[in-house]
Amino acid sequence: MALLALTMLPVLLLLAFSTWLLTTTSGLRMVARAVEQLPDGVVRIEGASGALQGGFTLARLTVTTPSTTVVAENLRAEWIGFDLQPLRFEFDTLAAQRLAVRVRPPPQPSTAPPP
Repeated sequence: MALLALTMLPVLLLLAFSTWLLTTTSGLRMVARAVEQLPDGVVRIEGASGALQGGFTLARLTVTTPSTTVVAENLRAEWIGFDLQPLRFEFDTLAAQRLAVRVRPPPQPSTAPPP
């Protein structure tokens, strides 16, 4: 019986952690911090509230790449799932009070003569 309890403990802990992650604001904020730590620091999330399951809001979401910056303010989302291969997120609702997209032109080649 003790062996069964020890075997089930990791499963129960994983289930409890997953439930917390999906259903609480603190879980949402942990996911937001993890996303911000992705390589190249392309995502910045401010003012996360709600939960991944059931709907959440972000005061501001900024995604920056070398050529584009996208800023969404007062973002409201109802997330319904994702796939890992290829990476894809699905939303039932995704709305922003304000959305700004800034595209930078590619750098122009130098026209100076070679030395």
